[in-house]
Amino acid sequence: MRGTASAYDTVHNVRLIAAAYGSVLGVFTDVNGAPLTSQIAIQPSSEGFGHFPTVTFCPDLGSFLVTWNSNTNATPNSNFTFGRLVSYTTSGYLASAIFQISDTASFWETGA
Repeated sequence: MRGTASAYDTVHNVRLIAAAYGSVLGVFTDVNGAPLTSQIAIQPSSEGFGHFPTVTFCPDLGSFLVTWNSNTNATPNSNFTFGRLVSYTTSGYLASAIFQISDTASFWETGA
């Protein structure tokens, strides 16, 4: 793994754990850490090499903001910061498309 992160949803009492090594994957767990979902492909590896995710819960949106660093197929030698909203109550759990946050290359050895 090239980084893991988690955050707690105080509204629905679930935790989102994200990990990355190429793909950025997530899983929802209950308060005891038992998985509630199978793996969620937040960023498939076909979209770039994702690493060092961070996760923050926004109660106003009822969603988690997951961010990570990744190159893209168009820029294989540069890393940028990307994000996606993930929600326990959204069908399929992905509440937004992937969006690019930074327009300049980022330092890939730190959390996004």
